[in-house]
Amino acid sequence: MKARKLAGFMAGTARRGPGRMMECMKAAAGAVAVVCLALAPALPSRADDAHHIPKTAQSAASTTAGMVKKVDKFAGKITIQHEAIDNLAMPKMTMVFRVTDAAFLDRVKPGDKIRFAAEKINGAYTVTQIDSGS
Repeated sequence: MKARKLAGFMAGTARRGPGRMMECMKAAAGAVAVVCLALAPALPSRADDAHHIPKTAQSAASTTAGMVKKVDKFAGKITIQHEAIDNLAMPKMTMVFRVTDAAFLDRVKPGDKIRFAAEKINGAYTVTQIDSGS
């Protein structure tokens, strides 16, 4: 019912002049602001977001065991047979990853057991950290 009244009021204001229309727009903006403020406590706080955890704590908590299957320095990619990757909700499998630092590829060779961290960056699964051993 209120929506109909507001729609009728908006339609009528256009005929009454630009000043009246501006009043209506200000009232609508105020109503939107009140609704946003009312809903703000229901939104999660930024402190709860995983991407606001310091990188050192985040990467240490989310490393995964794996074995290097292939290193492609030219393409900047590495194939890893890995355990489940919790932060990506990815099951155990073998797959190709991009790397954030090409130097990672100089430190490993096929057959090496590693621990690594991966994230989805710009739509691509990307290794962000590699440590030797598992």
